[in-house]
Amino acid sequence: MPYKEHNKKLGAIYEEFLEVRYWEKTPGKLAEYQWYKLPNSLPIELMAYAQMLSEHTQELSNSTNELYRYIVNLSSWEKVTKSLDKDFKYELLLEHVDPFATLSINLIYAIRSKFIFSITQLCHQANMVKFKRKWKDDLPNDEEIYFKHADIVGASWKEYKKLKWSIEKVGNKKFNEATKYFRNKYNHRYCPGIELGHTEFVKRRVEDGKVSYGMGYTKPLTLALLIPVLTEQYQLILSVYEYYKKLIYAQIKIIEKSLIDINYQF
Repeated sequence: MPYKEHNKKLGAIYEEFLEVRYWEKTPGKLAEYQWYKLPNSLPIELMAYAQMLSEHTQELSNSTNELYRYIVNLSSWEKVTKSLDKDFKYELLLEHVDPFATLSINLIYAIRSKFIFSITQLCHQANMVKFKRKWKDDLPNDEEIYFKHADIVGASWKEYKKLKWSIEKVGNKKFNEATKYFRNKYNHRYCPGIELGHTEFVKRRVEDGKVSYGMGYTKPLTLALLIPVLTEQYQLILSVYEYYKKLIYAQIKIIEKSLIDINYQF
């Protein structure tokens, strides 16, 4: 096909994609912004908490809504590419589908980690108000914060338990298996393709000290399989966010009470 005719065809396909995306309802609602309100006047000791809360909620909403956009794009491209001939379909899958699918799968794990980081930092700062002179600024460096630290600083907040349970469902074993361990293979080996390509023609296994080699291949992840899985994870992330809000509201309530107690003393 001549160059100009080829580009004209691609332009028409992209226009169809934009129309489909406009009406696309997957995967649900967007994460909201500016959903909390701190007291107008805070002591200097809580400035770190206030700044962290502002940045963290903005970033968590941004990341969640970024995942929303990727899933909407994938769902729209699935509808558009169904009826295309092989050459155009393959070109669009490589240029517009594979990147969004790769980003979506990996972003789910990133969002999980961002929630853990935020919960740890905010619980730690809010504990200053809760425990007063017993509080110690003993968190490790930011890059060394893990779930175990969230467990420690979140232990005194009753809202933390359900929040933790909700986080554990994000990027869990079920998701790993459904995506054929894509994240690990993408970063350390060769990941499954998206719609196209086969990988892992030779698999080496070590069991009970014995080595074996398996011949075969891993089929690509299809959009028909991937979109529902990503949508489920997105809904789980929205659920995490709701439990996260409850924790923050509880912390703000403690902060407000501490300010009332200080004013009462004077």
